[in-house]
Amino acid sequence: MSHRHEINSILKQVQGWPAEEREALAMELLRSAPSAAGERRPSLGALLGIANPTGRAFTDEEVDDLRFQALKEKFQL
Repeated sequence: MSHRHEINSILKQVQGWPAEEREALAMELLRSAPSAAGERRPSLGALLGIANPTGRAFTDEEVDDLRFQALKEKFQL
């Protein structure tokens, strides 16, 4: 059963929302989605496409820098 029409309607409704609210909606949808017993759910990073596209693992320093940048943006430092 396809719900593509409903999905497109929802996406159109939330298109103008701030990124934080769209992310909160995505997180809530992921939390509420049933998963088969024993089946691993993909990580949020994989689902949202924010994983490193090069396949190269980030160094500890790079991870720290990414965290710092996110905190700077969040708290407008």
